[in-house]
Amino acid sequence: MNAKEIVQNYKGIVEPRKIASLIVKAKKLGLPEHMIEDVVQDFVLKIIEFKYDSQKSNGASEITALLAIFENKIIDIVRRLEFEKDFIEKKSHSVVFECNQIQPLQMRMDIQTALKVLTPVERRTCMQLANGLTIKEIAKLQKWRFTKARKIVSEIRNKLTKMNLNKYIDEKC
Repeated sequence: MNAKEIVQNYKGIVEPRKIASLIVKAKKLGLPEHMIEDVVQDFVLKIIEFKYDSQKSNGASEITALLAIFENKIIDIVRRLEFEKDFIEKKSHSVVFECNQIQPLQMRMDIQTALKVLTPVERRTCMQLANGLTIKEIAKLQKWRFTKARKIVSEIRNKLTKMNLNKYIDEKC
């Protein structure tokens, strides 16, 4: 289905310019043509629910603010596709996945993506959290004040949330 047909599918539901802008952004970010219709379908409810507030927009237009929300999600999809393509090319076509292998592969891709944006201190702290240490224990181990450790953990959480990886955040620690 081409872009005009996709826009027409949502006429009367969502402003055509919003769908058209989403399609243009997805193409610019490298999303394959055959996936655009599915991505638009996934995002339509979010577009409908989106509440633009010019007071909080830092001067961004409604379309710009809306596209900023979807940009990270589209980039994430494109990265995953590239990783899967590389993985398949390197491992050959004879690799057979069992259902329980796909979840760890997805987690590994998410972790690799996250590690690229974390600083060395944040990576170390993240690993300590993953190993079960509390913020208090990390502060003591690193000889930091508790507030510094809590701030670093907060920065990690913010970065993971911006990358749509907040499913890995344990709010208890």
